[in-house]
Amino acid sequence: MRSYDKASSKSAIHMVNAWATANHISLGQVVTDAKSNEITAIPKLLEIIDISGALVTIDAMGCQTEIAAKIVDEGGDYCLAAKGNQPTLFAALQDFFSPLFDNDFEGVKVRRHVEHETTHGREVQRFSFICPVPDDLPDRHRWKNLKAIGAVVTISQRNGKEQTEIRYYILSRYISGPRFAQAARGHWGVENNLH
Repeated sequence: MRSYDKASSKSAIHMVNAWATANHISLGQVVTDAKSNEITAIPKLLEIIDISGALVTIDAMGCQTEIAAKIVDEGGDYCLAAKGNQPTLFAALQDFFSPLFDNDFEGVKVRRHVEHETTHGREVQRFSFICPVPDDLPDRHRWKNLKAIGAVVTISQRNGKEQTEIRYYILSRYISGPRFAQAARGHWGVENNLH
């Protein structure tokens, strides 16, 4: 969340929010100096809310070993989006999933979920896959209680043009395919409902 006061030329206020997806309410928020300080604000936010028994989803900015450990230490589980800010992890997830998309996960334990929807003239298909963390995943020991890895493939069509996006996740719990799809998609509720 950002704001700007033109009259006093004050810079934007950045906020980190905890959003309850099921209830559509903010559970707490912490002010940060800038977007880059989200990494230090997230642990502070985790200290002021009760996450015991909860599945905490955070975008790639929060995909940090210390944040994963803090979530587990506070009694929660994590579902963290992984991108280029964790290059070794991101490359390992791409390397693991890429061949499996082509052979339909042959010989690999997988839980999956498929969703189809049409909204605003756009057809969207989401394919969610979650697998137990492989023993040979590089740096797996750095992530506290890492139990599963996931991928969500989104294929959207609008005006005859197709677009494919793949997002990767790490999780401290091996959950069902539908629950993983809900967590990955529900995470964006804060973006869609709070801003």
